[in-house]
Amino acid sequence: MQKKLTRKEQAQITKRNLYDAAIALIERKGFENVSIEDITTAANTAKGTFYLYFKSKQDLIYHTIALYDEIAERAYEGVKELETFQEQLQTYLMLLNQDVAKIGDNILNALMVQNLLEEKKFITVETRAIYRALRKIIQRGFDTGELSQAHHMDEYLEMIIIFIQGLDYYWCNAAKEFDYVFATRREAEIFAKGLVAIYRKRD
Repeated sequence: MQKKLTRKEQAQITKRNLYDAAIALIERKGFENVSIEDITTAANTAKGTFYLYFKSKQDLIYHTIALYDEIAERAYEGVKELETFQEQLQTYLMLLNQDVAKIGDNILNALMVQNLLEEKKFITVETRAIYRALRKIIQRGFDTGELSQAHHMDEYLEMIIIFIQGLDYYWCNAAKEFDYVFATRREAEIFAKGLVAIYRKRD
């Protein structure tokens, strides 16, 4: 006999269905070309149901930040036992972007645009999970001696965030087909090795 879902479990499923329907539509049509009615129709729910979970389409975008934070935490769990900074960083970037790619570039592009419009930025917030994970990875580099403690953790952190955002920006704005996951695999190895080599030379 199938277990009856609780009200909370059913609400979580409904919210996820609305979000998944929105993502699929946004990937196909673009954020500005998708209406709330389009989303609720695709999710097979009443239009008013949308507002039980999201205040607006923009609010739905903000929900993506929470999903990205879950991805960041999960990616760190996948690398925390690796021995070196270089292994941890390279693998972390791969795991991170593999899951980000599944959400798609159109929602990421909409997120970037919304972030530009907001006075208070919400992407580069140091309390987010990705910052916590990267600080732990950088600390591994200090512990193993791969990174020089003559340079502050924030310097390394900024470099890595710039690298990640550069890939994201190019993915969202590439004029031709761009394999985001393949590029991450290729560039993450070069970047991780270079970060160790360049910063140790600067001592």
